[in-house]
Amino acid sequence: MKDDNDDAGEHIGFVFECQGYKLSYMTDLGSITDTVMNLIMASDAYVIEANYDKDLQMNSSRPWGLIKRIMGDFGHLSNEQATDYLIKVVDIDKTKKIFLAHLSRDCNNHELAFSTVHNGLKKHYQVDYLPIKIVSEVGKRYHIFKAQ
Repeated sequence: MKDDNDDAGEHIGFVFECQGYKLSYMTDLGSITDTVMNLIMASDAYVIEANYDKDLQMNSSRPWGLIKRIMGDFGHLSNEQATDYLIKVVDIDKTKKIFLAHLSRDCNNHELAFSTVHNGLKKHYQVDYLPIKIVSEVGKRYHIFKAQ
């Protein structure tokens, strides 16, 4: 039975390759291993969680145990962590899109997630214009059924 405080579930990741294109999809991570980093290197597109802003998370009214789990290695990626991982795997000449997924409704927002990743990549690549489209509104997460 799933614990009500366990919103992460299992780590989810896929790499789809077809006709020379590669899409890497990762959510509910907390961290990305070197093995996974090698698999997702230089993808044409990424779907990656940018679940929370660290300051909003630390100042939320959530119980400390939940905050600690979310921010742990088996929890979720913050905006900054997503940025740091993307800096390591993005190929500025090949990557065309980044979809920021699984944003917390309480400890993040679309503008904050977008600006953190966008500005981090621009600074890393030292460019005024980033040729990668970043989207922070990719849909919602729906529970189809509740465990009894």
